[in-house]
Amino acid sequence: MLPDERTEVDKRQALARDRLEKRIAQARKSQRSQVLSRANSAAAFEYARTVNMVDWLVTHPTERAQLEKVVKLFVNTSVTLLSNTTKPQRRRLTNQLLDHFWCDLLASIVWAIEEIQALEAIVKDRLAEMIAEKATTYLKQARASAVASHPVATDGDGPGSKPGPDPKEDLDLESAVIQGCITGVVKLALDGATKGIDDYLDTMLLQLRIAGVMICPDVTEHDLVWDHCWLPLWKAALFDATLKKFRNLVGDLAAPLTAVPSVPVPPITAGA
Repeated sequence: MLPDERTEVDKRQALARDRLEKRIAQARKSQRSQVLSRANSAAAFEYARTVNMVDWLVTHPTERAQLEKVVKLFVNTSVTLLSNTTKPQRRRLTNQLLDHFWCDLLASIVWAIEEIQALEAIVKDRLAEMIAEKATTYLKQARASAVASHPVATDGDGPGSKPGPDPKEDLDLESAVIQGCITGVVKLALDGATKGIDDYLDTMLLQLRIAGVMICPDVTEHDLVWDHCWLPLWKAALFDATLKKFRNLVGDLAAPLTAVPSVPVPPITAGA
């Protein structure tokens, strides 16, 4: 890390600690300090955004570069929108752009990707079922041909002959065990075929969620960013180190909302 970057991080950490101390003092005086609320979680959010997330971006140049590209795109778009407008129009457009417009835009893209992922999972399951049905049909035909080509020998139909094979003892190709095996193999193949897309979408979501949280002027009052950007990052334990520090301060805030993180991200070590 360059000296200038370290100095900037130290400044942000000092500012965050000051805000944190004030917020903790307010929370301790409040009757709501033992319940999960946006008022209480604002302290954790502010600390995470101004300290942990900045540190994380400093040590992850790829994500930082993506965030810089997003900001640059927003700036260029704003310049284009405000060009060749009258002063009243510029004032009105500026107010609209500053009123959570860009973070709304990012969170909307995140929501759309989440919907696509959910739809992809449904389509993948249905596709697996269709392939399994086709495979079962072909399997039945193949087994029928095999039995016809290699019949089981018997001693004839006369008195004292051994009875032929009982159809009830044949493999039941419609059984749950065999069908589960067929579907399982198909799903493994589909997962392998779409793994690259799934990983890419997860990476996109991570970058866009971080951008949304960093750009939003007040995440605690912005439902779209809170629900689709901040909470998923929190659930993914991106700020696990910070949440542990708050365990004795805000009670239920440290309780996990989901057992399995949706995006595997290494925990960030908070600054001293």
